[in-house]
Amino acid sequence: MTPAHERAFALLSGTGILRSSYAPPLSRLLWRLGLDIPPPHFAPFALNAAIFGLAFAIIWAVIFWLLSLAQVATVDSLFLRSAIAGLLFGVGLSAQIAYSRHKHNLPTWAELQARRPGGA
Repeated sequence: MTPAHERAFALLSGTGILRSSYAPPLSRLLWRLGLDIPPPHFAPFALNAAIFGLAFAIIWAVIFWLLSLAQVATVDSLFLRSAIAGLLFGVGLSAQIAYSRHKHNLPTWAELQARRPGGA
């Protein structure tokens, strides 16, 4: 974990935002896999929408396929429904995160990375 991540977590823990919101399981998994992405509250809107929307679309597709006992009319239908669900989920969650970032007056990721350890 980078020093910027540590500063981000320290800042976020003081806001009252739940740890499960600023370090969700998907982000923790991506960090463990070596992807150096910022916590969701510091990530760009489009990155959050893409990451969370894609993960939701994949999970949605698998669940929908299993629940329909693999009798979806067409693969195209499954793909389209999953893509729409992922898009709506990703944009909605990204909007909620952006609102929270604004509400708590959080700095940008670049500003946080530029800060020196110890506060200044």
